[in-house]
Amino acid sequence: MVTVILGVVAAYAAPRLLNLSDFYARGFHDETLGYLRYAQKTAIAHRRTVCIAFSANTLTLTLAAHSSATTCTLPLNGSTGSNTLTARSGTGYTPTPTAFGFNALGQPINGSGTLVSTQTIQIATTTDITVESNTGYVHD
Repeated sequence: MVTVILGVVAAYAAPRLLNLSDFYARGFHDETLGYLRYAQKTAIAHRRTVCIAFSANTLTLTLAAHSSATTCTLPLNGSTGSNTLTARSGTGYTPTPTAFGFNALGQPINGSGTLVSTQTIQIATTTDITVESNTGYVHD
């Protein structure tokens, strides 16, 4: 009986354990979601612009030096203690998102400070992350 149960568990678990790219993609999705929420909350709390830059597999947070500045020059460390979040090999953003930021009200803006439409961040094999246009609400 024990052998049968172990066989059933192994048949179910083995394919999931061998496909680590989906596991890493989901982890990167959750970390990205956390970084974006942190960026919005920091913009509101500090009353400053927070900028978010993307590459194919990284996200970088920076903060404006003072409340009237619209360009971000200071690194903003996220939950991992770094201002850059890097995906593991085999996962990343598809396609690379356009850089944007949050103003002091937590609304998504472009590089010139103009409000932008809803932003969608796609990570392979996971649900999309959405940043709503007027509120800046970050969700999947």
